[in-house]
Amino acid sequence: MFPNNAVVYRTNGGQFIRGELPPATRTQAQWNGIPISAFRLIDAVKGQAEVKLGPPAVNRGQLRGILGVAKDRQFVVDEMQFDLQKKTMTILVTPY
Repeated sequence: MFPNNAVVYRTNGGQFIRGELPPATRTQAQWNGIPISAFRLIDAVKGQAEVKLGPPAVNRGQLRGILGVAKDRQFVVDEMQFDLQKKTMTILVTPY
């Protein structure tokens, strides 16, 4: 789990403190069964990573919803769990 006082970096280079701004929605999303191979660490110091989402882990309807939110907001990861036996991960996110 990531702390509420962690620095969050926006894609435009801006930053804010997690918990400082209200989330776009109070609902967290949980993405399950994402292949670990879809995860790429971009900058460990800033905590930036990329996850390529798509079927079968995220169906087309879910993907459209995610892309709709991502047009003008971003998802901030609250928790990540790795299942090394299945080579998958679960991510709990909040849209900001």
